[in-house]
Amino acid sequence: MIKNLFEKIFGKQNKSLKKEFLTISDGGLTIPERFSKGIEMIESESLPNERIKAVNFGLFETTSNSYMMYLMGAEKYDENHDDWACDVDYEPKYKYLDLDDSDLNESSWEDVLGFSVSLISKYLNDNKSFLTKIENITTGFDDGNLTKIK
Repeated sequence: MIKNLFEKIFGKQNKSLKKEFLTISDGGLTIPERFSKGIEMIESESLPNERIKAVNFGLFETTSNSYMMYLMGAEKYDENHDDWACDVDYEPKYKYLDLDDSDLNESSWEDVLGFSVSLISKYLNDNKSFLTKIENITTGFDDGNLTKIK
């Protein structure tokens, strides 16, 4: 049900959006496997240009009490003001990652943020991708402070 609502708001069914955003969902994969798959899909479909200086892996809670992560990029970064993440200069086609997991769904937002930091940090340490070239990488909830990873 939430997937249908989400697609109506953000996906291909919403004719008012200029861009179609796709979500990486479970498909029997763990969250780290989905994250890796999502980065691979972004690399094959919609890489950021060289002007992108920062990316943020934003987080929000869905109406079904699970969590969602999304990726956006900006040409400007200001470590003293998180508002830079409101200036969206890059949005990949595969923007959203569904973090729906029974253990994670029962976690506090602080634990989800910590999980996000660990997930992204481990990926950066273990893999080469377009993220290697990005100067600044952050994560955080839409209504909170951003945590700098790189």
